[in-house]
Amino acid sequence: MQTHENDDRDRPADSSPPEAPLQALYPNLDRVSRSIFKKGTVSRSRVNRSLIGLALVAAAITALIVASTL
Repeated sequence: MQTHENDDRDRPADSSPPEAPLQALYPNLDRVSRSIFKKGTVSRSRVNRSLIGLALVAAAITALIVASTL
């Protein structure tokens, strides 16, 4: 009889199955809906702040790369 590492019998009954990598990184990704983009909502302001932060990080990395080549 062969044993497999991912065999369900080896896993305790109360443990949950392993999560997909994206689910582990972004647990609420399935909750994203059109309503977060409605004007004037808190969700939209959070999304906008996150996008601005991401753009600033990308700009800083680009500036560092350009500066290091000079």
